[in-house]
Amino acid sequence: IDPQPPGPDIGAPGFKAALVAKPVTFIRGFIYDNTQPDIAEEHPAIQHFYRPRQYYVAGIDGPIRELRKTNDVILGIVIRHGDFKTWRGGEFYFETQDYVELMDRAVQHLAPRKVGFFIASDEEQSQGEFQGHRYFFRSGHPVENLGSLSLCDGLLAAESSFTGWAQYYGRVPTFHISKEINPLRLREILDGAASKAMAA
Repeated sequence: IDPQPPGPDIGAPGFKAALVAKPVTFIRGFIYDNTQPDIAEEHPAIQHFYRPRQYYVAGIDGPIRELRKTNDVILGIVIRHGDFKTWRGGEFYFETQDYVELMDRAVQHLAPRKVGFFIASDEEQSQGEFQGHRYFFRSGHPVENLGSLSLCDGLLAAESSFTGWAQYYGRVPTFHISKEINPLRLREILDGAASKAMAA
């Protein structure tokens, strides 16, 4: 099954029937959003079967637990450079400073709540850029970073399947950075993150 256009609509009622029609089904492409009602409904089962091995748990939980000791809201930042510098002409590539400006806006909007940031990157970053913020930074470690991001209250990230998995797995409100920032959408996501933090 190839869900890319003109392939089948993953939101259509009959899509699940296509998934289970054969004993083994191969899917080419990405399906991780909640437009597919069966995938949304099966979230508990998917979360159970794809839980991380015990070996990774300390690396997943530790940074978030430490950030929660001194912060009211934890936001995940996904800085993806690497392949994004050239993929689709750099459409989804943003400088580190672009992410820092989003962090600044988040802190300003959520004040007086204390905001901590879990920053995941596929490359090392100059951590001097993040000074003035409460943060934990980690590059590499994809399993640990996916797990930690799924435990955040909100995500600020370039749109990608990496971000999408953490967003889906942890049901995390997510703002996708773009060339033109939609301030209303950003505020909605930040408010959703604050609500998620309060409910935890």
